[in-house]
Amino acid sequence: MLAIALFWYGLVPILGAFRLRATWRAFRTRFDDLRLAPILDYRSSRSAVADGADYRFFGGFESITDDTLWVRGPNLTVPVDLRGTRVFLLPAAEDESPDETEREPRLIKWKEVSALSEGVSVFVGGRARLASGGRLRFADERDAPLLVILYDGSERSMVYRSVRAGRQTNEYWNSLTPFSLA
Repeated sequence: MLAIALFWYGLVPILGAFRLRATWRAFRTRFDDLRLAPILDYRSSRSAVADGADYRFFGGFESITDDTLWVRGPNLTVPVDLRGTRVFLLPAAEDESPDETEREPRLIKWKEVSALSEGVSVFVGGRARLASGGRLRFADERDAPLLVILYDGSERSMVYRSVRAGRQTNEYWNSLTPFSLA
């Protein structure tokens, strides 16, 4: 009986904590790497190579078709293949909730993205390759995961809020904890 209690009340929440900590560490590491990547604009899209390179792109949500999110920047519209991609929703900029969990980015399924309205700000970072027709396309790859963040406010505040919010405040309360308590 003691072994069962230790398993459900101790081991399962701790394993969930390690998984959650690894998720946020991967988010912060990838975001930090992409902050140094060049910004994709019209000029760099014309000089892109077929092998692809890491870019970051800021724009607005335009539409979604099948598995593709279309993001419109100042002078370029880029398709983003959402298959296998993690999409994060950053809390509102003016939300200074005292509850720390309300400031964490929320991982959403890409099918939930279609419920957003046009004009929501989008950060896309990752490998962009030339697709058929010579159009540059972002896609998730094993060695270069794609990072998509939906946010409001300025680009500068998004960077600050993403770094600050990408830290789990209580990793012992995670998706496995309710099951272990039940």
